[in-house]
Amino acid sequence: MAGVGSSSISFSGLKASYVAGGGTDADGNSSLRDGKTNTSISLSFFRNTGLTDGTSIPSSGEISINDDFKDKTFGSSNVTNKIEIKYHRYGSTFNDSWTAKPNGQNITIEDGTFLAYFWKASDNSLTKLGRITNQTHTSTTSSYNTVTYDISQPEGTSGYLLLILYGWNYFRADMAIGRTRQLYDDNSVKATLYQDSTSNISSTVFSDWRTTSLGRKVPSVSSFNSTNINDLEDEIAEKSIAHSFSQSLLTGTSTTGGWQQDKSGTPSGSTGPSRSSDGSSTKYYIFVETSSMSGTTSLATAALRVPITIESGSGI
Repeated sequence: MAGVGSSSISFSGLKASYVAGGGTDADGNSSLRDGKTNTSISLSFFRNTGLTDGTSIPSSGEISINDDFKDKTFGSSNVTNKIEIKYHRYGSTFNDSWTAKPNGQNITIEDGTFLAYFWKASDNSLTKLGRITNQTHTSTTSSYNTVTYDISQPEGTSGYLLLILYGWNYFRADMAIGRTRQLYDDNSVKATLYQDSTSNISSTVFSDWRTTSLGRKVPSVSSFNSTNINDLEDEIAEKSIAHSFSQSLLTGTSTTGGWQQDKSGTPSGSTGPSRSSDGSSTKYYIFVETSSMSGTTSLATAALRVPITIESGSGI
């Protein structure tokens, strides 16, 4: 353990706690990590050392055992988990773009852009994890790609993985996601959030996947205030979390359903997968049916969320 404790604090104990905490952000003296318990050290050796409560030992001025070390823990205030998503993007619409004009500004929309965010439950803050554009597959039977996103938050932070597809303007943009896992920083599995399965119930692995009520949302372009693509995507995410995620993940091919489960291919031709992420034609995946959408005055969005908690540990 890297905790300093509240009583009987000694220099040797501080050194042991420092080493256990990884020496995070310290620029002190190599004597702290020389492996010898009897090396002479001073409090000044700990300057700038990071603590898990987000503070650090002062870089200058007075250092106090009671004020700066007592009941503290050496180490980074954040832990990192990884989100691993298998995905499929086949369809010529993915290679198209169009111009939206919120507030009279020209913003280029890449058809069927995929966004991933971490949505922190305590304050509804959003952290953008990444985005995917363009067609990445060449057929309905192409093997899924894998993308991995890092989420760094204080230990025990609860929230949601938020996945959004937006801006498609024709029917050949049926993106799918398959096996989705949350990993510890050492790449061991913390939780499987979605799994290839012949059952649409067991595929969710009892994770509480939810979509916005009535699925797809089609707000007018004029309802947005952004002047560039990055701000627009954040605004799309903010508008998405303002909706009620009251709908459990349904199974079907509704054109208005947003994210939903399907298998063996989507209704539209020359788009979407015909197999799950493990290559089976009888197992489920999650996709968006993008038919019945065109024009430049509306901005189609589909949002999907699943609860996660960021924790340190190992599955080994």
